[in-house]
Amino acid sequence: MALFEAVYVNMLSMCFRKCLITLYLINFLVSNSYAQNNSAFENLIANANNNINSGSYNQATLQLKDGLKQAETAKNKKNEARIYDLLAEISIKKREFETFKTYDAFATQIANQLKDTTLLISLNNRKGIYYMEEGQNDLALQQYNTALNLSIAKKETKRIAEIYSNLGSLSLATGDKDKAINNFFNALKLHELNDNKRGIGETYSNISSTYYLMGKIDDAINYQKTGISIREKINDKPGLAIANNNIGQLYLIKKDNVSAKQHLTQAINYAEETDNSKLIASAYAGMSAFEIIGTKNYKSALQWQTKAITLSEKIDDKQVLSRLYVSAGNLANNVNDSITSINFYNKALALSKSLKNKENISNAYEKLSNFYNSRGNFKKAYDNYKQHVLYRDSITEKSNLSKIEEVRVKY
Repeated sequence: MALFEAVYVNMLSMCFRKCLITLYLINFLVSNSYAQNNSAFENLIANANNNINSGSYNQATLQLKDGLKQAETAKNKKNEARIYDLLAEISIKKREFETFKTYDAFATQIANQLKDTTLLISLNNRKGIYYMEEGQNDLALQQYNTALNLSIAKKETKRIAEIYSNLGSLSLATGDKDKAINNFFNALKLHELNDNKRGIGETYSNISSTYYLMGKIDDAINYQKTGISIREKINDKPGLAIANNNIGQLYLIKKDNVSAKQHLTQAINYAEETDNSKLIASAYAGMSAFEIIGTKNYKSALQWQTKAITLSEKIDDKQVLSRLYVSAGNLANNVNDSITSINFYNKALALSKSLKNKENISNAYEKLSNFYNSRGNFKKAYDNYKQHVLYRDSITEKSNLSKIEEVRVKY
């Protein structure tokens, strides 16, 4: 009996060990499979982000939709929300606002359920961009401030920098250059702290735009040059399209047509390598400006301008159209097409007012004043000039060059 018991106990012990080994192997395989799946998902997200940053939005969308299927199959809500967040990012860059709203709603619902602060920061910040594009500046400010407060509480310095930059752009749109430059330099400090080269390059470009609006063209060119050198190192194609377009037009003001043409051509080349119609339209508009000012080739200018307006109207880019209509009015005026010219100026004014963009409103009134003055209608010229001065001075009151210089020195 004792022998039987010993054998029986031995058999039980062996079975137990086998069970333990089997359980260990099962757990190891499941754990290893999860790690592999998670690693594959993170690689997918990283690749999609790289494509977004390079302007390859269509490729990124395909990758993310594949990732969404994986997340739904795994019933991983956090990963679903991350995918929706990136799809919303692509949609807003392409100005597909209805699609943006859909993805944003899905992501927001999950983020609120999971109480995912990091995701909520991203979503609120992007909603701010959407409202600003639509000219709803009060709502934009509200979303940015919500995102900023959440970021500060979580000490997300990279996000804080992005939001400061967006607040700077909002301040520029409302004519407050003092506040804009302060926000841009705050963003720059944090981007440098995080060694975020993409953010640094973008911020130098934004600072350049502020100095341009203050009439400090040489400073504006120098800031653009610095931004371009950084963006070239990371092959930031969308950023290089913007920066080359901006510096090209600055060189036009300086009457350096050779440098202007070189940079504006580069802007088109970079823009056309992306899936971003907004960037492409802006680059075409830049070349139109070169043909008007640099060569006075109005036929070529009209071709570029028409391409830019067609693209911008297709994506309903109100901010860009409010400026393009002024340029189109100028072009028609140069060839003595009064009806087309006045129609474009009035469209620009109406759109700028709907966006509450004081810079563009002031500019449209100035062009209308010049138009009527050149045709001897001095009453209308004077009425429009008064409005131009009114808006111009409301901007100037908020923007003091010495204060801006003080911010730069402190930085």
